[in-house]
Amino acid sequence: MPSDFELRTSALTRQMHRHMDGVTAESMKLAGVSGLFNYGVNIPTIRRIAAETGCDHRFAKHIYMRPVRELRMAALTIADPAQVTAGELSFWLDGAITCELLDEMAMRLISRTRLADEVISQWLERGDARARYAALMSLARTAGCDAGRVLDAAAASVAEYPDDMQIARAAAVFCSSLVADDSFGPLLGEFAGKIDGRTPAAGHILGELEWMM
Repeated sequence: MPSDFELRTSALTRQMHRHMDGVTAESMKLAGVSGLFNYGVNIPTIRRIAAETGCDHRFAKHIYMRPVRELRMAALTIADPAQVTAGELSFWLDGAITCELLDEMAMRLISRTRLADEVISQWLERGDARARYAALMSLARTAGCDAGRVLDAAAASVAEYPDDMQIARAAAVFCSSLVADDSFGPLLGEFAGKIDGRTPAAGHILGELEWMM
């Protein structure tokens, strides 16, 4: 007999299937959203269905590793940020195999945890390119993180991945999150001085910083 989680997974999958959009799925495939079965359900609809499911951390982890885009996206709304531990960070990162999922994970889950220090140390300072991108996108939405430490790690990331425009974009997003607070102006100036503008990634960031400073 199927377990309660299996029954709930089947019910959630049927809901997603009802909103299936083949045209959207094909356009997403052409845009590089691949590696998972994809019904083509738009993100607001996925979030609405997930919100109706309610917060259930164990169930979210159960569906997160299913090879279905919509289930993984839904899991990031169903999961409870308060229950995400430092030891779970690799689990959530491993399941975010597309840029779309990385963005959703950053916005809907990781930025709402109290793990800023762990995100910096595990992902931004020691992770691969995907981890560093996810860290910067998460920290851009995280109140109270150590901005100086993040910018130092971001500069090191740009130096290590000079052609990675995803990291460059995420670093610019983080910088823009500081602009509203004048006290961060000197930090942004120091950051600009630490990156080599001759590389594609750094050039993009410096171009974005021009209007921020």
